[in-house]
Amino acid sequence: CLLDQATRVADRLVASHQRARCVCLKIRDIEFVTESRQVTLPHATDDCRVLYREACRLLESVDTDGRRF
Repeated sequence: CLLDQATRVADRLVASHQRARCVCLKIRDIEFVTESRQVTLPHATDDCRVLYREACRLLESVDTDGRRF
């Protein structure tokens, strides 16, 4: 899911001739508990690989053990 989302965001950034410095992750489990994480990149980007890598790092910081999303 993260790769798909990162690709879609990157495609929109490229199409609008923009770049982003902030990557945000919002995740909600089946009990509607929502957690958010974000990181500010040192340089603006429209590269889906960078967005995906940072989203994966953010997801690693969420306690997912025993939770369904």
